[in-house]
Order: sequence, then C-alpha cells, then structure tokens
Amino acid sequence: MQESLIGIGKSPRVWGLDIGGANIKICLSDGHSMSLPFPMWLRYQQLAESIQNLIQQTGTGWIDGDWAAVTMTGELADCFRSRSQGVRYILDQLSNVFPPQQCRVYAVGGTWLTIKQAANVPWDVAASNWHALAKWCLAQHPWGSLDWHAVIDIGSTTVDILPTAQGQLLTQAKTDRQRMQLGQLVYTGMQRTPVAAVVQSLLVTGCRCPVMAERFATMDDVNLVLQASYDMPDDCDSADGRPRTRQFAMERLARMVGEDLETLGPVEIESMASQIALAQTQQINAALLRNLVHAQWTDDDQSGQSVAKVLVSGHGRPLIERLKRLQSENAGQRVEFIYLDQFLPPETVRCAPALAVAMLAQESLRTSQ
Repeated sequence: MQESLIGIGKSPRVWGLDIGGANIKICLSDGHSMSLPFPMWLRYQQLAESIQNLIQQTGTGWIDGDWAAVTMTGELADCFRSRSQGVRYILDQLSNVFPPQQCRVYAVGGTWLTIKQAANVPWDVAASNWHALAKWCLAQHPWGSLDWHAVIDIGSTTVDILPTAQGQLLTQAKTDRQRMQLGQLVYTGMQRTPVAAVVQSLLVTGCRCPVMAERFATMDDVNLVLQASYDMPDDCDSADGRPRTRQFAMERLARMVGEDLETLGPVEIESMASQIALAQTQQINAALLRNLVHAQWTDDDQSGQSVAKVLVSGHGRPLIERLKRLQSENAGQRVEFIYLDQFLPPETVRCAPALAVAMLAQESLRTSQ
C-alpha cells in the first residue's frame, strides 16, 4: 500500500536522491543539485557517510521539516549477492542519514513507500529512477505537455529510451531485463562502457583487426579523443588510473589493438575512435527507432517528412549530435531532439532523476495535506 506523505507547511523542502552504481546524485526541490562519483562495488560501506557529506556541501544542510525522496539503481552492484540484498542495504544506510519518518522511496508505478515498506518489496523499488524521470517530465507545463514520442536519458553507463504518447509512458516493462529485451534500456553510455562491449573489430591502417577483450579503454576515451569531452587532468577515473586527457586516452585506445603511440599515430587513433562512436550511435538509433515504430509521427508540411519529438535528459549531447547526423540519412522520417536544458539549468539536467523524485514528492506532500 502506498504510504501517504503528510506535508509540513505549504512547500516542504525535499531532497531528491538517485543512488546509482557509479554515482550518487542529489537535487533539492529548489533546483540545487550535486553529483558525486561513487563506485558502489568498491565503496558501499561508505554510502551513508558520502550522502551526509554531499548534504553538508549545500551550506544549509538538513533542517527540520525537510523530506528525503529516494530512487535507486545501485542495488545491481556486484558487492551485493542479490538485488534484494542491495535494496535493503541501501535502505538501511539511508535510515542512518535521514529520519525514517521523513524519508520516502519511489516505487515503479509511481507510488511512495516508507523505508520499512520498501524493504519488504525490494522488486518494487529496484531500478526505479527511469520511471520517476518520465512521470515528472510528462507532467510539466508547458514543455511537458508537448506531444513527446519518447524521453531519452543518457548517463555514464546506460541509455534509457522511454516511449510516450499523449503525456503517458508507453511500456509494460518494470525490470531491467524486461526493458533491455524491449530496447528501452541500452547498456552503453558516455563514460564507463568498455570499448570491447561496443565493437568487436576495427579498421586499423586499412586492415580489420579484432579488439582485445580487455578493459583497456572506455567510451570516455573515445569522447576525449574526438574532443567531445574536455580534458580533466586531475581526474584519474579511467581504465588505467591515469588522467582523463586526450593524450592518455589515445594511449588507452591504442592498447585495444595491441599497439601504443610509438606504433600508431593520431590519425589512426582518431579513426578508431570515430568507428567506435559510430557503432554506439547505430546501436542507440536502432533501439530508438524500434520504440518509435508504433508512434504517431507528425507530418511536417515544409519538409514533407514525418517527425517524432524526443526529449533528451542527461549528459549525452555528443551522442545526440551523432544521432542527428545518422538520422539525416533517412529521407522520409526525422527525429527532432529537444534538450531538457532548454528548460532547466544544465547541472540540474545531469541529476534529472533526483530532481524528478524531489518534485514528485513535493507535489505529493502538497496534495496530501
């Protein structure tokens, strides 16, 4: 049974949390957002402490009358023997951070549960952030009332493709497996995805070469080489623990075919990166078109094309720009991508599922008074 949210005051402040397997994202209902890289599989014992530190960084910290609204995907981390164990562990950590009576957990289907209730139905709250994001986006006015055909959320590890029509989410899927089978959860992203999970071979100096089945390089390196992301010399969250710069990314990519910068030049490595980026783009494009096949495309009188409108969240602008170029090859149909940061600050968009649960919970608090 859904737990009623009993509001305190007209507009209670809500802390939205999206607890993932690689990042913790927090967004206040006033729009202030924060994100922290957090490899759950390595640092799960520090979860409560890390959340507390993020909260303290806001300046105000937790104050009386605040609420916490939580969604999660981190339960899949392999430090847990099962997802139900992961859900219960995360919930237990949350109870060490927030007053349990002031914390609610988002369940797939759009209901709110107490920490205790959520622990009893872990499958209802596991991998729930995509549903919260779509529900909140579709409820916004005026931009949420546009006739979107899909909502896409691009992260460091995955891409969510959520088919919609007339303001409603069109999927019967609830679990990750069901969503993957429908092409609505694509396990490829902007940073953490290993190159070997995207391509099996590459053209190198005119000859096809298999790539090594090692985590020598990731999509982060591809984007650095293609200058789709900025150098971050102080950040060593990379495949080899060296800085996230274009120079080191070239070294990592060369290693995927058993080479290095002494034997492969920048032109060859840039070609490799372009091939990998194209393969990822084609994978996402196929999944998107699969989920738009039943959409009621809009006729564009000027171009003579059928148009589908897709709302884009997350931090995958380079991937979307590649998708646009790929879509331009289709003469009869066109997907029009509209970025969520046209309506919200970019730093907030990156934490969109956390913002979604914060705002959904705040609205529930208001209406339950």
